[in-house]
Amino acid sequence: MPLSRNNPCLMCQSGALAGIRDIESTSSVEILPYAAVLQGSGLEDTEDPTTKFERGRIHGRAGGGIRYAPTPNLAVDAVVNPDFSQVESDAEEISVNSSFAIFYPEKRPFFQHGADQFKTRISAFYSRMINDPLGAAKITAKYGGLSIGYLSAYDRHTPFLVPGEEESSLEESSVRSLSNVLRARYDLGDESFVGGLLTTRNMNKAHNYVGGLDWNYRFWENWYVQGQALASQTKELNDPAIITDIRTFGSTGHTAVLDGEFYQGTALDVIAGQSARDYSFNIGLHDLSPTFQAQDGSVSRVNQRMIRTEAEYYVYPTESFIDRAFLHGETGLEFNYDGVRKERWAVVVAGLLTKGQTSVEAGGLVLNQEQYMGVYFPHIERSMFEFNTYPWSSLSVHLEGEIGKFIYRDEPTELGTGHNLELGATVKPTTQLSLDLSCSRARLKSIASGELLYDGYIARTVVAYQFTRTLFLRLIGQYDSFDRIVDVYPLISFKLNPFTIFYAGSTYSLTDFDDYTRYNFRQTQRQYFIKFQYLIRS
Repeated sequence: MPLSRNNPCLMCQSGALAGIRDIESTSSVEILPYAAVLQGSGLEDTEDPTTKFERGRIHGRAGGGIRYAPTPNLAVDAVVNPDFSQVESDAEEISVNSSFAIFYPEKRPFFQHGADQFKTRISAFYSRMINDPLGAAKITAKYGGLSIGYLSAYDRHTPFLVPGEEESSLEESSVRSLSNVLRARYDLGDESFVGGLLTTRNMNKAHNYVGGLDWNYRFWENWYVQGQALASQTKELNDPAIITDIRTFGSTGHTAVLDGEFYQGTALDVIAGQSARDYSFNIGLHDLSPTFQAQDGSVSRVNQRMIRTEAEYYVYPTESFIDRAFLHGETGLEFNYDGVRKERWAVVVAGLLTKGQTSVEAGGLVLNQEQYMGVYFPHIERSMFEFNTYPWSSLSVHLEGEIGKFIYRDEPTELGTGHNLELGATVKPTTQLSLDLSCSRARLKSIASGELLYDGYIARTVVAYQFTRTLFLRLIGQYDSFDRIVDVYPLISFKLNPFTIFYAGSTYSLTDFDDYTRYNFRQTQRQYFIKFQYLIRS
């Protein structure tokens, strides 16, 4: 079908299939039980290499899941005591100069299925905040333009995320909680929709409720308005030992410590703009009150009122190796609820995409002023770049980074010069072998004193080899130079069909205690596991 670059809706320009009839749908039931045996060992004190390395007891674990799909538009999923030991470990991110919690992508199969249905502009639901469920159930349904998703889970080790203006707190706990998420969306056509979201987390004498609407409305072919509005109500758990931070939520008088307080909050995110063939622009408003909390989500920053605008201009050269070139500009202002200006910035980036699947971007933060921890920094400019190339089907390379001035977000707060770099590559020398290589590096040096504030890297390798259609090996190795920790995760699987699988794997953690006589890279933790799951389908 012919496509117009002046219309950003590609689906709207697609053709329609006609004449399809007499398609029969059948119901299906899938039951996936599993049994696992695990044995863990570790130092009595992982911070002290002189303590005894204790071998843990061997214990078993069993559970399973069921999926019932009476029609193609309705599915019910449930799990009891699920085990995700075979799921690939997270690639560590550098957090040495971050005051906010870092979030990782969901990799657990139960939560991945149908995950898009629960996504909204404001991250009010983040499935990894359901940490260790004893049981969970999910319903996804679609009737014409209406889609509905519902998820309920009972968590045995509830994590707590307490957001803030300049930092957040994230802690695990042994608290048990019941979470429920209800999502509904009605498609109006031409990528326009209106939706609603409700999340609840209930604990003993404590709760967090979040609810609101979201929308996307397209008009005049390439104009749009998108947004989401939420309200929250929180009755804190009265357990100060979990979160001990006494920082306050702006000037509300409420504190981050979990001491049983009751408060409410609001959140709003709205963006309007136009997207055409040669240009695009938008203006947005982001507003989160100091006491807004989404405990089943990943909202880590609140007490902010931000307005931003961005624009892009595109060029499509003819008879050139360049497929598209662009110039991007962005600027914005951020205040807190007390009217204090927290940040002002302006970014300019230029880039191009070649016909050989290579993209290059370069630009800079030409204006950046920020007030952090009561200190005003008027000049935090830096350069940024990104490079991606896919020269052959067996190789892809990614490089991005920032170089210039950064705020040191520890005590004492000061300005430094340095860089953040990320390099990654995927190599597939054969159809059976795949290697993912990545390295992140960060360095910062004080401008005032010349002192090195931090310098380190995280390197990671994932090797996967498919011996046969049924036999698979994965080996993950990772080194964190900031904490001087080596992690190794071997896994082998034998697959009879996509869900009937035998797994055997282990995890190893070693720490360099910087003792060159005895305790260089002492093993701190170790685990072995075997797991078998068998699919029963009717």
